[in-house]
Amino acid sequence: MSGPQDLGTYFDKSGFNELLNSNSDNMFTWYDICRMLNEEKMKTHNYTTLQKIMNTILKVIKIVVLVVGGTLIPVLLMSFIAYIVFTQLILPPAEWLWEKIRSLVCWLMTNVGFDMWFISFWPFRTIFNSIFGDIWGCNEEGQGQFDIKYGTCLDRFGGTGEECYGKYATDYTLWASGEGVDNLEMCKSQFECPNAPENQILADSNSIIEFFAPVITKGISKGSAPYKYLECCNHPSQSQSCFEADIKNASDSTAYANGIPIGYDGVIQFSDNNNLIYGGSGDTDDSNHFKPLNMYQATKKYFDDDRTWNFSDNQSKHNCKNLTRGGLMGILGGDLLDQFLFSSEKYKNKLRLFIFGFIFILIIIQIYDIIMAIRYGRLIKEAKNDNTKLIELIKQYTDVKNVINTAFIGKESHRSNKYEADSIVDRMWDGLTKNKSLDVKSKTASISGKSSTINESDMSLESKLMICTIMIFSLISVSVALILNKRMNPNNKEENR
Repeated sequence: MSGPQDLGTYFDKSGFNELLNSNSDNMFTWYDICRMLNEEKMKTHNYTTLQKIMNTILKVIKIVVLVVGGTLIPVLLMSFIAYIVFTQLILPPAEWLWEKIRSLVCWLMTNVGFDMWFISFWPFRTIFNSIFGDIWGCNEEGQGQFDIKYGTCLDRFGGTGEECYGKYATDYTLWASGEGVDNLEMCKSQFECPNAPENQILADSNSIIEFFAPVITKGISKGSAPYKYLECCNHPSQSQSCFEADIKNASDSTAYANGIPIGYDGVIQFSDNNNLIYGGSGDTDDSNHFKPLNMYQATKKYFDDDRTWNFSDNQSKHNCKNLTRGGLMGILGGDLLDQFLFSSEKYKNKLRLFIFGFIFILIIIQIYDIIMAIRYGRLIKEAKNDNTKLIELIKQYTDVKNVINTAFIGKESHRSNKYEADSIVDRMWDGLTKNKSLDVKSKTASISGKSSTINESDMSLESKLMICTIMIFSLISVSVALILNKRMNPNNKEENR
């Protein structure tokens, strides 16, 4: 890489003068003036390391947009069609078949065999667990799934079990929607109970925070579950494990939900809508595992690893750690795969935290750069008839001392050198935009009203970006709609407070 060169070595003086002398006097023109100076600054290597990183990242984003907008649109379209076919034609019968197989296996494992004196003979349980491992989930149905043999209510739904998340109530769900209510099937994901209650502060109806910041709303597997805890305490085997203080804390927490889960017939608490923040001594009480979240806590816990309870009457598995499946399939690689997926969660969340933090910093820097570009662009345009002031403003904005004055001032033409990109990203960008460069002159003419059309290359890029955005948004929307539609029952809506 060559060292810094004088500012103006590769500068387009005619385009710059057109902007200075145009009748258009608005923020778009001011920004374009400084955009040209920024491009020249990068070409002449008058930048800091941070500025180079920022410039490279922005160019990579532009390259992705161009590539996706061109060669990958057919691939994205075919993926969209394939996903619809898979979710509508292949997945439903596959899920139905798996449930039938699982139900048959569970029936055989729990009904064929006997315990007599010191003899325990359950042939199918031995066969299936030895081959496939503990993947069947043959726990009790209905109230049976709250039996203490699976662990105490507080360990399971208060988050006090080993490696479990407690202290804050993030899960206000209870039963899955549709048939899940009739079968008393616990909700294990937001897609199984899309209308389940949420924390009032975090609910969509009360806040738009989740549109620009990651926060927990449903919060399944992120913390404690007061409704599930209260339902669990109704089981006869849990009478000695549920204490009055914990029941009160869980009950108080439900007052801060924005609804009541369908199928819940316990005590209903109501809160003062003017005091949604959970205050009082309970806020500092470490024994309370059902404290509702505020915005900060919901954002912080968003980056915590998920912990899904493993249903088992084996006390060694009464925690939220990774539990190997065992069996022949586990020996042949299933256990290693499970461990890898489990371990990858913490790295995934660290990466997610880094990405969100980086995006936040990137946005702040970009906002600052845009404001400064608009401010200096206006000052430079106003100084177009004062050559000394114009050069001084250019030096101030670019923070470059060595400037070729004739590249920016005077009526005589300026012969700029031909720019050759020296980095991979710059060469890739120049190659992609060789015949699709964004013409400043055309843009300025469009803004000022001199032309009713925008440069063809601008339209091409904007059209590609719009098409990609619409297709991605449609893919996400249809995917979520299809998943939710499987569980939503119009006759079983969650009750609002």
